[in-house]
Amino acid sequence: MRSLQTGSRRLSSVAAAAVLVALASPAAASSARRPGGQRAEALIALLKKVKEDKASPLSVSEAANARVFREIDRFFDHEALCARAIAPRASKLKPAEISAFRTKFTTLIRLVAYHRSGRFFRDATVALQPERREGDVLSVPATARAPDSGEEVTLEFRWAKRAGVLKLVDMVFDGESLLRNYQHQVTRLIDKGGVPEMLQTLDDRAAALRKNRA
Repeated sequence: MRSLQTGSRRLSSVAAAAVLVALASPAAASSARRPGGQRAEALIALLKKVKEDKASPLSVSEAANARVFREIDRFFDHEALCARAIAPRASKLKPAEISAFRTKFTTLIRLVAYHRSGRFFRDATVALQPERREGDVLSVPATARAPDSGEEVTLEFRWAKRAGVLKLVDMVFDGESLLRNYQHQVTRLIDKGGVPEMLQTLDDRAAALRKNRA
């Protein structure tokens, strides 16, 4: 999401289905050695299931996708994403405002990321690269090529273990961290108009998406 007010055309908000480690076959053992890539593959498969009806309001699509959205939700660390997005100005928010931000911000991610990610991955050819560990973060680089334009996008899925399960804590698109971008956007909104205006902006953006589609 290049901007909280405009959304990201490429946002492939992302994560994946649970990793099932089988015992015996060499193929299963190989998969077990690349848990980050396996999570990314499963997430992409889920995102491709997101249904779209361009003739209907986004609210209709939300209802039709309720089940798959819940599945996708399981692979994001939404709590950490929200906390880190407001971290630079967290001291300015009251507890009730922090709670409201988490709800509104998560809603906006779902409205923008899940639909646009599904749209993107349904058409793109994705190639995952060898994963690497950076502290407690497991990074999975990838390239994605859209068949219509031939444009190649570089991606990086960043996972961290939460209660023994890998959860998405950031995505990088063409070298730009979405989490860092979120921080800049939220900080700018708070500095410009205060916390109430920032929260209202999130509401306005969600309402516009539901009315006019993503």
